Amino acid sequence: MAFLRPRWWGLPLVIFGVARVVDTVALLLLPAVNERTGSAWDDFLSRSTNWDANWYATIAHSGYPGSLPVGPDGAVVQNSWAFFPLFPVLTRAAMEATSLTFAVCGVAISILCGAAAVLTIYRVLERAAGRGAGLAAVIGLCAYPASPVLQMPYTESLALLLLCLAILFLSQRQYGRLTLTLIPLGLARGIMPAFGLLIAARLVMEWRRMGSERPAIRQLLPRLLPLLTSALLCLLWPVTSAIVTGRADALTATERSWGSYSWLAAVSHGPHAALYTLVALVALAAFAIIALKSTAWPTEWRLWSVIYPLFIFAATPPATAVVRYLLLSGVVAYPFWGRVDTDRRLRTILVAGCAMIGLILQMLWLKELWLSPVAGHEPP
Repeated sequence: MAFLRPRWWGLPLVIFGVARVVDTVALLLLPAVNERTGSAWDDFLSRSTNWDANWYATIAHSGYPGSLPVGPDGAVVQNSWAFFPLFPVLTRAAMEATSLTFAVCGVAISILCGAAAVLTIYRVLERAAGRGAGLAAVIGLCAYPASPVLQMPYTESLALLLLCLAILFLSQRQYGRLTLTLIPLGLARGIMPAFGLLIAARLVMEWRRMGSERPAIRQLLPRLLPLLTSALLCLLWPVTSAIVTGRADALTATERSWGSYSWLAAVSHGPHAALYTLVALVALAAFAIIALKSTAWPTEWRLWSVIYPLFIFAATPPATAVVRYLLLSGVVAYPFWGRVDTDRRLRTILVAGCAMIGLILQMLWLKELWLSPVAGHEPP
């Protein structure tokens, strides 16, 4: 019968579902301590709603503060303005519609968005390089050490889905759809400066390729609209926080409460910080090589896989959360694809090996970062 025939989306969803089951079992079996109360957790939902998920829950229930909280020294302390509004707004809407808790709605939204992102990535690679490339990308993504966050009440799944769609529309020159997608992406995650650089780089490449056949300025306006939109979205959240709180530096002051210097500036903070920076630079170089060699991927994805890690390196403080941030880089979704696509056996061994190593690192990520916080420990 027709409904029993295999569909293109079947196997990618099975891989994603198996990964979620494995991570759920690990969440339930690994020892865990609540990072706020110090008490043990007993169920899946409470173990899933940890770290930044607590901030999203606060926003979903109470919104953003009208003034910035400060400590005894007058400095701004950590607060909800560091977190973008789309995910908690969607979760609150789901809570109102279903009368379910934040944990249930947040986990459901993350899983659904994660599944949709996986299907988008698979479809892009399947059409560009065949079914094997698409499945390898899905396995690489699902086996990434921080991919358990795709089922947590975090923004990663939502941001990954919107990012995949935005890059897809950019590669297809669908500038109207790209512009519309950028708006929710800009409200989901603070990556719009990096995406603006991607759009600019792509436009420059396209302009140079035109040569003497370059169109008139008015014909370039549809191409420039996404770039202008990304620039405006870079200002949206800082301006909004400034208006609501009455402080022009509301967002930057809030972000400083999580860390005052970036990976790039860490070289001036002692030998240990300099060593971490060197390791990060080596990792960035490896990411860039992988991205540029992975010819099965569209040019836009390969550019993003270089631009986004550089943005993280320049804009975020040194912390374990960088592993989670790089989930959006795209590199994690294709283990060296394009270099071994002529040898099916080698390709299978490579993908399987990456998956096994990734699953082991997932267990370590869950145990050491997500479920076993210690004093002074940064969020995963």
